[in-house]
Amino acid sequence: MKLRNNNRQVIRLLSRADYAHNKFRNWLMIGAVATTVLVLFCVFSFMKGRIDAEYLMEIRHNGQAVTTMLDRPTNLQKKQIERLSYIEKTGKVHAFSEGRTEGQSRFVGVVADQVAYTDMLLPAYSDVEGSYPKRADELMLSLRGLAELGITKPKLGMAIPVEIYLDKGKSALETFKLSGFYTDYVHPIEGPPIGFFSESYLHQWGGAMNQATALLIQQKNWYPGEDVEKRLYQDIETIDETQRFESDNSVNYNVIRRTVGGYDIALISIGILFVCVFLLNYNIMNISINQEVRYFGLLKTIGATNRQIRKTIYQQFAKIAGIGLLLGSGISFVLILGIAPRLLANFYLNNYGLSSQMMQFDPFLLVGSLLVAVIVSFVSILFPAYKAGKISPMESLTYIGPKVGRRKTRKGKRGTKLLSMAWRNMWRNKRATLLSMTSIFLGLGIALSSIMVVTALDYTNNIKASPDFELKVHYSPDDLEGPYDDSFLAITKEEAAYLQSLDGVEKAEVIYGGYIRLNPDEAVWEPYFKGWQSMSRIDLDTEDGKQAMEEIKSSFYATVLTAEESYLDALEMFVKENKLTLDMAGLRQGTSVISTDGDYFSEKLMKNSVSTIGQTVQLSDETAGKESLSKKFGGYVNPSVEGFPDKHISMKIGPELLIREASFDELGISKRPLNIRLYVDEEKEPTIKKKLKKFIENKELSILPSEQDSKLPYLSITSDRLAAAQDEIKTMQIAMYSISFLLISLGLVNYINATISSLLSRRSEFAVMESIGMTRKQLRSLLVLEGLLYSGFSSILLLTLGSGGIVLLFKLIRSRLGYAQFFFPYLPMGVIICSLIIICISLPLLVYRRLTNQSIIERLRETTE
Repeated sequence: MKLRNNNRQVIRLLSRADYAHNKFRNWLMIGAVATTVLVLFCVFSFMKGRIDAEYLMEIRHNGQAVTTMLDRPTNLQKKQIERLSYIEKTGKVHAFSEGRTEGQSRFVGVVADQVAYTDMLLPAYSDVEGSYPKRADELMLSLRGLAELGITKPKLGMAIPVEIYLDKGKSALETFKLSGFYTDYVHPIEGPPIGFFSESYLHQWGGAMNQATALLIQQKNWYPGEDVEKRLYQDIETIDETQRFESDNSVNYNVIRRTVGGYDIALISIGILFVCVFLLNYNIMNISINQEVRYFGLLKTIGATNRQIRKTIYQQFAKIAGIGLLLGSGISFVLILGIAPRLLANFYLNNYGLSSQMMQFDPFLLVGSLLVAVIVSFVSILFPAYKAGKISPMESLTYIGPKVGRRKTRKGKRGTKLLSMAWRNMWRNKRATLLSMTSIFLGLGIALSSIMVVTALDYTNNIKASPDFELKVHYSPDDLEGPYDDSFLAITKEEAAYLQSLDGVEKAEVIYGGYIRLNPDEAVWEPYFKGWQSMSRIDLDTEDGKQAMEEIKSSFYATVLTAEESYLDALEMFVKENKLTLDMAGLRQGTSVISTDGDYFSEKLMKNSVSTIGQTVQLSDETAGKESLSKKFGGYVNPSVEGFPDKHISMKIGPELLIREASFDELGISKRPLNIRLYVDEEKEPTIKKKLKKFIENKELSILPSEQDSKLPYLSITSDRLAAAQDEIKTMQIAMYSISFLLISLGLVNYINATISSLLSRRSEFAVMESIGMTRKQLRSLLVLEGLLYSGFSSILLLTLGSGGIVLLFKLIRSRLGYAQFFFPYLPMGVIICSLIIICISLPLLVYRRLTNQSIIERLRETTE
């Protein structure tokens, strides 16, 4: 008959006694679990706070949460798009009317389906009162739109009299009930306010959502916008050559790139973070369990089984984990709800509110951090527990720690012997040493990398990538009521030369050009008008659409920019790399002009426009009172493609043409500076700012007040933009530097806990060494040498592999975000290395001092007990 070993109560009592006996060891293990919770929860909270803030700011600026759309969609296209693997969802919107008062357009009338309104438009609004219209006599309007109607204190249900205008002869004065209102954040220049109507009201005008003007498309976040657009053209057949997809990176994609450089970098960083917290727990658990091997062997002598030994360890671990989780959660609460809001209390994020509001408690993040901490801690203790349960009683009695490889001893001086002993001690357990060094290297390395990323992707760099000063000329045939005076120069060539010669100007870029009349009936411009019609969503079947097209053709001017030789070199390289069809030879020779209006075109329209290459273009026709000049057309190009050499002016009318600089004078029009960009010495920037403001003031005196809006150059000052963005910049810096500090703390805490646990396990070793004649001074010197070796190896890893990784990471980020600037974290690395050396030297000495409070005999007696 087999008797069951039922000593569960004894094991439980011994487990409690062992737990009570090793209070210091227990607190180290508790600290490891608490640190895991603290780092994970705080890092992800700060990251989520920043990402949420940037996401909200961007969608509010855009007015919607999607960046991809299709004009004039069909139901079949909608169904096909929704089945694509890289698309999340779609929603229809129908912009069918204008809301007018006193003959002036106040808002655009829109009907949106539930998905478009709820998931794609509503997230960009705030302070929403009421609901989307359900009945034909209801209207929902933004506060900006209500202000256009003269209503500053709206109330739900109030009457809104307005003229609904569709087209000439198609309008009606109606009164609606206000079903809802909200705050939008779109700049008036970017777009008019939106008024939402019910679908039943659209039916009253004979419209239907089957003829929606646009399909809003939400792509999966990790697909770049350029790839999405190409794939959509490949997978979906367009109804004609003008129907086009417009796609940009999703808001999440852009936010992640601005925050850490991309999804891949974010995933790698999360993986390294998990490895660091695992190593933190594993090192401490492993050392602590090894320290108790002899005790577990003693339990076996009284009949404990392997399973019961492991159960004893798990019982202790459960209590340690519980306390650690509570402690980590408590400290996290204090940081996220107490300290972080105070740090951000004085800053304000545009379109978001107080910066402190971005740092909010997220219970899901806390639960996730707790689960990860439990899993990581439990996994880290599995192997040590299995090893402790497997060892036999006889082996446990003679167990003195991990095996040390045999080494030849050499005679030498005392200092050399100590160094040799320190070297052997450091590598006595190769796996533990390598794991510990790997842990501290990864923790500190990812912290230094995060510091580099913060400085590289700082908003300051993005703004500073712009010129320090930029003067923009707005005077053009399309920007005034009276006749256009080609002889008037908003900025003369002499003034441009003066501005470039100002003391402190390090670099100046001047874009020269002019405006010339074209013949709209030439076949060359047919693709342009088709693209413009599609982009402007003009319906040529309506009277208004026909009139708008007639107005464009009646005053059809082009913006002509000069292309110098260096620019032609860059453009030719771009054309070759992208395998484009353009007449670059004719452009270089001055016989051809090229249009940069391909960004209006669909894929089909761009392909069809190739047929215009080589056709004749008449520049400056007789209607302008000047002789026509014939040139060949060199083709259309899309300037929005990544890598296109920049030559952009803010005010362009009609097609934008590039012509060889030496051939511009043949046009017979005034060559004028249209845009001047100045890059200046930082110390002299304030002085130059005063001179430029004085320059604008003098210009005001020479221009009639009634003409200043059109004739006065506009001065953009980067330092003013920087000052306006300081709250936003400082908020993001605080968030990201807090993450870096937490990661540095993780690496150092890992070393501190592992070192303390290791030294505690060597308590008997120190007692034996003292008993055979080694002095305490020699032991302290030995510990100092061990600390120097450890910190030296870790520092070498940071200086070599760490530095190389930082440089490679920056190159990857720079390839994605051109404004990124490289700042190697010399100071943080120096501070970290110095701190590491100090900790590696002082910590062992402090622990040794605590261990030697008792006499040698008492310590030896504890060892043999």
